[in-house]
Amino acid sequence: MRICTLYLGTLCIAHLSQSSAQVGFSLTPNEDTPLSDMLSYGLERHLESLEGISGTASKEYALEKAMAKMKSEWEDMSFNFIPYRDTGVSILSSVEDIQMLLDDHIVKVQTMRSSPFIGPFEDEFKQWESKLQTMQVIRVGYE
Repeated sequence: MRICTLYLGTLCIAHLSQSSAQVGFSLTPNEDTPLSDMLSYGLERHLESLEGISGTASKEYALEKAMAKMKSEWEDMSFNFIPYRDTGVSILSSVEDIQMLLDDHIVKVQTMRSSPFIGPFEDEFKQWESKLQTMQVIRVGYE
């Protein structure tokens, strides 16, 4: 049996519950569960279904990580305003980096929202897409 099928780094409680239901007993480990216990459960009989659950968990985890990365890329980004001549009005300056990141993230989030594995994160991705689109409208309004 491939150990990576049960790699717990990508399995959340829902995936562990699905896996446990599939094999008929709890697979939820505790801090002192030895690997030998997992190997002695005869899980190889359920390998195909466990691999499916593990694959889903990995894809969901990848989406979750991609969202976290996108959000972190905005942490140091800010709109910079400069005075426009002697009018008392400020305008946006240096928006190229913001526009490139905004365009890139809008495409990414739309692509990720079409993933069949988006289910647990759909609301978060919709909200993020809405924020990106709002930033786009704001940026265009200041041109």
